[in-house]
Amino acid sequence: MAENIENEAREVAQAFAKHDWKNLREELGDVLFNIVLTAQIAEEEKKFTIRDVLNDIDKKIRSRHTWVFGKDKAKTPEEALEMWNKNKQAQEGEADPVPKSSVP
Repeated sequence: MAENIENEAREVAQAFAKHDWKNLREELGDVLFNIVLTAQIAEEEKKFTIRDVLNDIDKKIRSRHTWVFGKDKAKTPEEALEMWNKNKQAQEGEADPVPKSSVP
């Protein structure tokens, strides 16, 4: 499974580098398929659900982009990057950044 995802991600990067939008669309679909398939297997094994994955990414985006979703202010792209790095470091310092699964 991991090899499939790695291969598809590599194909996404290649299509992106070539500005091959038609192929990029296809390869993004292949990556998304692998993500959904992996999440389905994890759910069947009672590990986590696709909803858990979506909730995690929502939390991560909001907590790292506080100048967009929070009260921080960034006047320049450099300030935004500095805040993003600070927020990421704060997250990495958390003891258990992945919440318990919603799978019963």
